[in-house]
Amino acid sequence: MTRREVFAIASLAPFAVAEGDESILGSGWGLDHIEAAVADPKAARDMYVTNLGFSSSPATAAGPGVEHSAIWLGPAYVEFIWFGGTGEAEPNGSVRKLRQAVDGGGGIFQYNIDVSDVQSVAATLRMRGFKVNLPQGKPRIVDGKETPAPWQFMYATEENPPPFGVPGGDGVGFIEYRNNSATRRPPEDHANTAQRLLSVWAAVPDAAAAQKECGRFGFKQLTRRQSSGLGARGLEVECGRASITLWEPTSQSGPLASRLKQKGPGPFGFSAGVSDLQKAHQLALQGVHTNLPLESPAGRKSFTVPGEFTGGLWVEFVQL
Repeated sequence: MTRREVFAIASLAPFAVAEGDESILGSGWGLDHIEAAVADPKAARDMYVTNLGFSSSPATAAGPGVEHSAIWLGPAYVEFIWFGGTGEAEPNGSVRKLRQAVDGGGGIFQYNIDVSDVQSVAATLRMRGFKVNLPQGKPRIVDGKETPAPWQFMYATEENPPPFGVPGGDGVGFIEYRNNSATRRPPEDHANTAQRLLSVWAAVPDAAAAQKECGRFGFKQLTRRQSSGLGARGLEVECGRASITLWEPTSQSGPLASRLKQKGPGPFGFSAGVSDLQKAHQLALQGVHTNLPLESPAGRKSFTVPGEFTGGLWVEFVQL
């Protein structure tokens, strides 16, 4: 099936716009990192590094029986996680999510939003009717001394949560770092000239309803999108320095509708900003050996690599 690039149109059917309160991010920068399960780490490295031109950090242990590496798109990143290394993976919630995602062929199973400070954010969300969970991170041993965990996760849920992958539902976490500075993640050189993580993509049955839920966190609507390749229309909402793009199907025979039928709602792709789109495009064409049309959604030149070539993750490259 031919995939045409994501492009914007001005004549979409209206979406409901929620009048959200002030953003709950505080001094946090918003979209922080995406967690993607990998069934075959070698194949994933071949795709993202060799074929698409990203630089990836070396594989390291994320815990017993679990390894990971990252594509740094400062200050945010995309984290690839798989079962491997030494030891037996702990039977906790994160490992269960990873197992479920790996058994499903891989793909994004969580993304996390940087907030600060987390205690104030938790109090604000409780006042807005959310149930807040603040799991305590394990202390680390540094130079023989026990030090507090370098980050604090938080989860905010409702009795009737929104779809998987939408803030307030499963698949979205909030995080505060003890060192809350972009300087802790130095810039990375990528052959494809990638510089920033611009957006995480989430498949939902109703983009307007999902946008309304995002509005409860103070994330305001940005632009409308349409994708002939996905067979979908979307809404982009702000999330600090980046955004969340909510896609709903417009064609019941399109890839997004098929994705929703097979896996249900959830995050499934991301947009990366590059300084030289022509170079990124040439690398991708050589890597995937298929037509990747250049388009200009909302005036931004871009192209998209469909999920069939990337282990299930749709990847959009956007000229900065």
